[in-house]
Amino acid sequence: MKKKIAYYFMSIATLSALLAGCGKNDNKASNEYVTVEGYRGIEVDEVMDVSEVTDEDVENYINSILIQNSVEVTDRGAEIGDVVDINYAGTVDGQEFDGGNAENFSIQLGLGQFLEGFDEGLIGHAAGDVYEWGGVLPENYANNPDLSGKEAVYTVTVNVITRPTELTDEFVQTISESAKTVEDYREEVRKMLEGNMSVDNDSMLQDAVWNAVLEKAEVEKYPEEEIKKISGSLIQQYKDMAESSEMDYEAYVQAQIGITAGEFEKQAEEAAKVELKQRLVADLIAEEEKLLPEGDELEKEYQKLADLYGYLDVDALKEMVDEDSLKELVIQNLVKEWLADNCKQKEQ
Repeated sequence: MKKKIAYYFMSIATLSALLAGCGKNDNKASNEYVTVEGYRGIEVDEVMDVSEVTDEDVENYINSILIQNSVEVTDRGAEIGDVVDINYAGTVDGQEFDGGNAENFSIQLGLGQFLEGFDEGLIGHAAGDVYEWGGVLPENYANNPDLSGKEAVYTVTVNVITRPTELTDEFVQTISESAKTVEDYREEVRKMLEGNMSVDNDSMLQDAVWNAVLEKAEVEKYPEEEIKKISGSLIQQYKDMAESSEMDYEAYVQAQIGITAGEFEKQAEEAAKVELKQRLVADLIAEEEKLLPEGDELEKEYQKLADLYGYLDVDALKEMVDEDSLKELVIQNLVKEWLADNCKQKEQ
């Protein structure tokens, strides 16, 4: 995750100095770089709520936790409920086929995750066993439609067998700070999943409103130095990757994305304009609506980012990303939240 957030911020410069002289005229904000009209109370299509959390959702989540806490089995063969790590190689009429081979494929017996009858073939086999299993490929075999309905023979190697931890009150107390019983834990998981869905709904609305505002925004001109910095940072990343791969920069670009270095650099400039437009619009609205965070409020927003991206604390986050770029992200997040809170949703 640290790599992703570091890659996101392609420029270290802040645009706050560029936004002096914002103008306000009814539902319009502008400066020498960008103009945004109609952003207050902007109308978007209604964002439908994600489906409610089901009992199956809860059980699937809990099952994933039990699998994460599995115990290796070495004194018996595989049984229903075990998670088995296998290698397999399939043939049809003695010929290997695309999609018929895998290594370290994990399968929980009893769920029917693979071909019909495959689970049953694994039962009783211990780690280290190698055996053949024959079965029929599905009528609509997506991996290789030409082989749909054909008989296949798989050579299966059993690597590791593990048994998911049993769901008990005692186990629950080791993974939860508050739950004491299995039922307590199920309720805790349900509330957590509901909270995640609520965040997803909020995010969907914020994205919809933000895109609508960006469509209405008109860029008068771009700060040229910022364009050079952002696009130059992206280009330099590819030059560094080419060097680490011991390849010529132009050859590396051609191999990775299938275009010339010149074409890539034009695309980098366009990408820089897209990023810069978002910054300009966010900074303008934040200035206009007095959303710019300072002091303790800004530090709280940094902490939210650290938590979101999996950093130990804010200091660890700042070691990876410069503070100007962090502040720009905070501003964009606050503006999106404000726009969503003040938008109008059209019923569909």
